[in-house]
Amino acid sequence: MEIATAKGGFFSNIFSSLFGTREMRILILGLDGAGQTTILYRLQVGEVVTTIPTTGFNVEMVTYKNLKFQVWDLGGQTSIRPY
Repeated sequence: MEIATAKGGFFSNIFSSLFGTREMRILILGLDGAGQTTILYRLQVGEVVTTIPTTGFNVEMVTYKNLKFQVWDLGGQTSIRPY
């Protein structure tokens, strides 16, 4: 079991050195009050924070291991839904 873990870490290090940090974009959509902003800040801060309704959008960077996510949280108000 320890050998498998060592091999996994070895290949992970090689992958990181070859490809470096990867950046991706995520768009969170939903109806108003569905919890998009709560999910965004749970990912970024690691805990649930009190939020207010989003007017427009929020953009935050979330880092996990060698991945960076640019997370877009789009408000769900009726006026924004056609976009």
